[in-house]
Amino acid sequence: MYLTEFQKELVKAIIDKKINDIESFFHNFCELTESRNQGAIHMSDFGTVQNNSKIYIAKDEDSALLKTKEFITLWIALERVDLIFSIKSPNKKYNTPIFKKNNSPFSELSSISKDYFTTEIVYTPALNKFYERNYLTNMEYEQNQERLDRKESQKLTRKIAYISISITIVVSILTAIFNYLTYSTDRNVKITNKEAFKDTIAVKIVTKPDSLKLEKDINK
Repeated sequence: MYLTEFQKELVKAIIDKKINDIESFFHNFCELTESRNQGAIHMSDFGTVQNNSKIYIAKDEDSALLKTKEFITLWIALERVDLIFSIKSPNKKYNTPIFKKNNSPFSELSSISKDYFTTEIVYTPALNKFYERNYLTNMEYEQNQERLDRKESQKLTRKIAYISISITIVVSILTAIFNYLTYSTDRNVKITNKEAFKDTIAVKIVTKPDSLKLEKDINK
């Protein structure tokens, strides 16, 4: 699973129980400043914010919106692979209406996060493993291990092949050296027809660069 650096930070925050819902996320990662609302304002995704009610202003609105999108994307992704699950709490109260600097509701942010106002995150032990495995799901981890096992098997096969080739070469060289050191020019000739050379005392085969001659010593 591909995660941004910020999403990796969020995974650790969930494990450390720093965030368990959208509200705790806002307060821990969106840099909010507490303020007071001037006049009653109705927010379609939140309800009515009464006059002089507590509100929060995002110091950096673009950053808050981007971070919220990353958080919700992460929430959905982790839930799909059973690393977390969501619990709906209809009686849960959302107490963080976020406004812009001009004291108007931050409607885009509240719109994308409205489905999470009454929902809490519960993480499974598998999320710890996910974090320890450098953000690999169980399936990704198993596939990665299979690739590593195949690579190790291929390395072993190549190593055995190299050793076999090396042994063959060494044996060939040693055989050649042995043959060279034990080579002799003396040869025994067996004459099957004893009557053919009655007057022959010895037969010698002499090898020269340009010819092969047979010399005979004849008894005089």
